[in-house]
Amino acid sequence: RALNDMGVLLEKEGRYEEALAYYRHAAEARPEFALAHSNLCDLLGRMGNHEAAIAACKAAVAAAPDSADYMYNLGVQFAAAGMTADAIKQYRAVLAVAPEDVRVLNNLALLLEDAAEAETLLRRALEIKPEFSLARANLGNLYVKHGKTEQGLAVYLEGLELAPDDLELMNGLGYQYLLLGTLDKAREQFEHALETAPDYDRARVNLVQACTLAGDVDAALEHIGFLLKKYPREVQLHADMGGLYEKTGQPDKAAACYHAVLELDPSRDDIRHRLETLEGVPVPQQE
Repeated sequence: RALNDMGVLLEKEGRYEEALAYYRHAAEARPEFALAHSNLCDLLGRMGNHEAAIAACKAAVAAAPDSADYMYNLGVQFAAAGMTADAIKQYRAVLAVAPEDVRVLNNLALLLEDAAEAETLLRRALEIKPEFSLARANLGNLYVKHGKTEQGLAVYLEGLELAPDDLELMNGLGYQYLLLGTLDKAREQFEHALETAPDYDRARVNLVQACTLAGDVDAALEHIGFLLKKYPREVQLHADMGGLYEKTGQPDKAAACYHAVLELDPSRDDIRHRLETLEGVPVPQQE
């Protein structure tokens, strides 16, 4: 247990390789210590090593075969590795022992091709936990995807009545309005989300798109500028800002943005060609 606890501390400090070593030592010292295997699984999964994560998850399940949490984690790793059939089978196995686990109901629904069964699972999750915003958003998206737009929007609105400040629901509803071209309502949802949580970047990125489509370039530029202060090395933000400057007849500012893109990512030939058009001279390929 001491080895596992040290791994947890190291992981919190961002010292992932050292944490992995301690989790491995703990699991090797006591193969029946399921928590060490589970911690190893979680960290390996977040580091993108899904094959090793699956092996660790299987060891956790073997050590604690009655644990729905460890079974669920194995399903998550199967899904992350693109092993959809295995993930579906695993989630169904979890539901056999924990039929009201809303996480499993939600995740299984996302993997199914059968829309009717997916709807049933998501509705069941919401019956058990009405405030489960992720399942509500997924149900709303499912309806919209299959042409039941009004029903999908109603699911979102019902959720916001239960939780008026739920960021995921505000952003999700705004995005559905954005897809429908209802830009005023989309902006209203994104702006409400940002009033609630100014650092909620997903809503701000979507707000940029809504402002751009609405022709409010000044607002779009303001929000991209906010994002660039936080993420100065985010290539696409520089590219998007350059496009807006170019669209509004500000070639010098557009060119500066495009140069920033190429400094960060010299492989962006699309930006190189736009810069050459603006400046009228060839832009050499950077090493």
